[in-house]
Amino acid sequence: MEKREFFPLFIRSSDYHAVVFGGGAIAARRIQTLLRFHFRITIVAPRMQEDILALAGDVNLITDLYDPKYLDGAQLVLACTDSREVNRRIQTDASQRHIWVNVCDRKEDCDFYFPGVVFGREATLGVVGSGEDHHGIKRVIDKIRKMFEGEENEN
Repeated sequence: MEKREFFPLFIRSSDYHAVVFGGGAIAARRIQTLLRFHFRITIVAPRMQEDILALAGDVNLITDLYDPKYLDGAQLVLACTDSREVNRRIQTDASQRHIWVNVCDRKEDCDFYFPGVVFGREATLGVVGSGEDHHGIKRVIDKIRKMFEGEENEN
């Protein structure tokens, strides 16, 4: 029997505090997904895309550089900055606090993989791969989305 390193887990996310470090395209996509699951979201970045800034009121926006103090109270952390060094520090600090962390630029540093999510009327599917072939997984997700055409289906 083949063993896998990552177990698929669906958690009750309402009122979980997620902190996203980074204000670019990857962070924006992941924030949109988290919002669908009722996370309380704090975004920390020195600069943020307009679509992230437009979320003011739905999320807590902090215009600042990374500081470990922003991990306080977090249960989930996404390191989506454009700096390998900053992402590494976020991963180290979050792990020391026993906070699940996803690092966008280095799968080896992740406690969990951020899934591609497909929404149907009654189903929510999360799809991840090994981290080796992002385009291949995107094709799989697109095929699954086509199966749900006509139902609620986005992200």
